[in-house]
Amino acid sequence: MTVTPDLADRYGVRSPRRRAQTVALWTLGALGTVAAGWIGWSMATSEPYVVNDYGFVVVSPELVEVTFDVTKDADVALTCRLTALSPSYAQVGFAEVTIPAGSDELQRFTVDVPTSEEATTGLLDGCEALPAGS
Repeated sequence: MTVTPDLADRYGVRSPRRRAQTVALWTLGALGTVAAGWIGWSMATSEPYVVNDYGFVVVSPELVEVTFDVTKDADVALTCRLTALSPSYAQVGFAEVTIPAGSDELQRFTVDVPTSEEATTGLLDGCEALPAGS
């Protein structure tokens, strides 16, 4: 682009460096907007609870104790499924436990899972939030 000398003297010439800075700022702004949107979306769609297996103890051929941790919002009640497995990964025991709404602190639960034969492992199979008021 050619600039006439009168206009260049009056207004100055825009340097290529200034254009690169403008493009860089617009790019950073767009990336920041995308990042903020992603964080907001992930927070809005995340579950109001976190559960983790802690461990298990094979008490007898008929019983496994499964221990797990729960952190949840105070107004959330959960139902959790626990499973005992044989060496061939067949399900040999099952239990379901309801965790009432209340505390929002980390809680540890130990649940007895009756088995039809000796199990080699016990685990938390998953939890689901119960509808409000349950």
